[in-house]
Amino acid sequence: MFKKIFKRNQNNNNNIVDEKNSLSFINRYYIFLKAHYFFLYATFGSLLPILNITLRNRGLYDVEILYMNIIVPFIIFLTNPLLGLFVDRLRRFRLIFNIILILSAIFLSIMFYLPSLKSYSIDGHIYKSDTMEYSLSFCSNKQFA
Repeated sequence: MFKKIFKRNQNNNNNIVDEKNSLSFINRYYIFLKAHYFFLYATFGSLLPILNITLRNRGLYDVEILYMNIIVPFIIFLTNPLLGLFVDRLRRFRLIFNIILILSAIFLSIMFYLPSLKSYSIDGHIYKSDTMEYSLSFCSNKQFA
């Protein structure tokens, strides 16, 4: 229904497109690739803000989450051309594309089920005493005592 139906005119061998049964703006060859990128970016748009909150609840500090968010685009920038060379050499586009898609879905879902990290903290307060000296009082966990 979505493909163009060509009728060959026997008199002059011109292609005539049947306008009723065709949608000229849909190219069926690229429909799966377009759907993949649509769902990929929709998933990234909805999961990345939740991922930062989840990682913070798992015990990672803001600086660690910041480093992860900074490093990921550079890793993607470096690995995409290398992966393109690899796929061009093997000529197995769909197989490698599906393997990478499945692996990325598995690793992203595993991140939500990782256990939380134990965090050790020392609370310290500096205060000024009556003799004009500064004192440090702190309370540590039993691990440090």
